[in-house]
Amino acid sequence: MKLLFMMLSVSIMLLICGTAASIFSSTEHTKLQSKVDVDEEKIESMNGKLKNLQAEIDELKREDLKKLHSRIENLESTKELHSKPTTSLPESDEDDEVDTTNLAEEADLVSIHSKEEQRFFQGLVREMDRDCWIGLKLVAHRWVWSDGSALDYQNWDAGEPLNWSTEKWVHMRPGNGKWNNVESDYKALVGCKKPAE
Repeated sequence: MKLLFMMLSVSIMLLICGTAASIFSSTEHTKLQSKVDVDEEKIESMNGKLKNLQAEIDELKREDLKKLHSRIENLESTKELHSKPTTSLPESDEDDEVDTTNLAEEADLVSIHSKEEQRFFQGLVREMDRDCWIGLKLVAHRWVWSDGSALDYQNWDAGEPLNWSTEKWVHMRPGNGKWNNVESDYKALVGCKKPAE
C-alpha cells in the first residue's frame, strides 16, 4: 500500500509539473508571439518607409537625368569656339557698358554655369591648344557674365583672380581649363555662344 501511495504521489507530482510546465510554456509562447508580432509590424512599417524613400529617390534621379539631358542638348546646340584671335577686347569708360555681342557673328562670349558646361567648353579649348576668352568680367568690383547671367559656377586657377584694378577680363587656359583674369589687350581666342538656328 505504501508503494501504491508513493506511486500515486509521484504520478500526481509529474502531472502537476507537466501542467506547470505546460502553463509556463504557454505563457512564454504568448509573450514571444506578441514580441514577434510587434517586430513584424515594425519591419512592415520600415519596409513601407523604405519603399517610399526609394520611390522619391527614383523620381529625383529621373528629374536630374531629364535636366542633364536638357543641359547637354543645350550645350551641343549653342556653344561654339571661334579660332580667330583678338588683340584686345572692347574697352569703355563704364565697364558694364562694354558690348561683346559683335565679337563673332552676332554671338556673345561664353558663360559657364556648371561642371558639365565647363568640361564641354574646356574640351573645345583643349583642342585649339590656345588661351580662350570667356565672358566673365569685373564690373563694380563684382565678377559678372557679359550676357547678364548670374555667376553661379567658378573655376579659377590657384591664386586667381589677381590684380583687380587692371585685369578685368577672364580667359580659360587650355591645359587645365582653369580661369585667369588678365588685361583686355591679352591675345586669346574668342569663346562664343549663340542660339541654335
